[in-house]
Amino acid sequence: MKNFFNLDNPFFAFMADLTDLILLNIIFLFTCIPVITIGTSISALHYVTLKKVKKEDGYVFQEYWKSFKENFKQATGLWLIYVLFLFFFLMDLSIFQMVSVPKILSILIGAVFFFVQITAMYVFVLQCRFYNPIIVTLKNGLLMSILNIGWTLLLLVIYAFPFVIMFRWPFFIGVYILIGAAGPTFVASFIWKHVLKKYEPAEDVEEVDKDEMFHLSNEE
Repeated sequence: MKNFFNLDNPFFAFMADLTDLILLNIIFLFTCIPVITIGTSISALHYVTLKKVKKEDGYVFQEYWKSFKENFKQATGLWLIYVLFLFFFLMDLSIFQMVSVPKILSILIGAVFFFVQITAMYVFVLQCRFYNPIIVTLKNGLLMSILNIGWTLLLLVIYAFPFVIMFRWPFFIGVYILIGAAGPTFVASFIWKHVLKKYEPAEDVEEVDKDEMFHLSNEE
């Protein structure tokens, strides 16, 4: 009974993590409100959850705001590129509904959309862990998503799960507001930790100079 009230007790550790994730979720949703900041918010969200998975976490707000400020410019650029692609993709869909197009073209557009989606999933994580030019981050995101396709598909399932649940049971939107973004991201961060490990320097520093990750990987 005495050990139950120990702050190192697994129950208290779980409650502390749960509280942090709820706070992180609220901060994330709040910073997404301007829309243009969504990319930066996604990057900052992963920065905090990766630190937590690695047992390097500090104060949630401070860690989040640190990443948000440092990655704002490039993460926003990545987000605008992604939004621009979505705009053209939706335009293509509207055209396809009005005119008949070859099936092969539809398949090709669908394949391009899939690869853009999985690349986008990687680039915002890479942005919070490495300092690289946008074009290098995009290239590395595409290559890593393909080279780790098994983990990539699992990550897609993890991220899509809350939206599938809300589509099936809309009242779960309240749960999403509480922990629906930070929770799955925290779970996904265990996979990200494994995937990123082989591309990070031996010292596992947070910031890497503008050398390409795959070049660093080959030197390890």
